[in-house]
Amino acid sequence: ALMLNLAGFGPAEHRLLVEARIEGLADLLAVDLADFRRRVNAAAAELSVDAPDPLMVETWWEQARTLDEA
Repeated sequence: ALMLNLAGFGPAEHRLLVEARIEGLADLLAVDLADFRRRVNAAAAELSVDAPDPLMVETWWEQARTLDEA
């Protein structure tokens, strides 16, 4: 549920992150930014969708850390 607090995050982004094997906040917190970017881009290719803007991917990664601190 906390993943829905990420900026610009909806059903399509959820599907993308599940494909990237990021199913919850703990999974996102467990990877570094470079690995997160790689996994999201690979998932987008697998799903035949456009990858999110790199700035958005970084924003999700940073926001996950902020949510963890709350």
